[in-house]
Formats: sequence, C-alpha cells, structure tokens
Amino acid sequence: LVTSKDGNINERFLDSIEKLGFPYEFRKMTKNTKTLNKVLVGPFSTEKKAKDARRILRSKVEPGAFLVTL
Repeated sequence: LVTSKDGNINERFLDSIEKLGFPYEFRKMTKNTKTLNKVLVGPFSTEKKAKDARRILRSKVEPGAFLVTL
C-alpha cells in the first residue's frame, strides 16, 4: 500500500508497478476533508508472496511500501 497526501500519483509510478508484473488498484478516499490517494498492490495468495512483493516494491518503486490485510 502506498498513499499520497498531496493528491498526486503520477503515471510513471503506476507504470513501474505494472512493469514488475504486479496488479494494482487505485483508490481515492477522503479523511478529515483531505483527499488521499491509495495504491493497493495485489492480491497475493500467501503471506510469503506478499512479503516478497513488498521487498521488491521497496527496492525498486517505493521505500515506504507496507502490507495491509483486507
């Protein structure tokens, strides 16, 4: 999961996730009158696959990527 407080997620960022072969979902939400953009990557069939993806995403796309169970 990656969030953006400034409301901007650029296409290059999303393309970099896609080029690594990961599916993603883009969500906008409002919290305390502020718009947040969230990029959810996955789903993954196992926790190990999710952790492996997080490691790759942190090294190649976003150092602050983290796991969330929905």
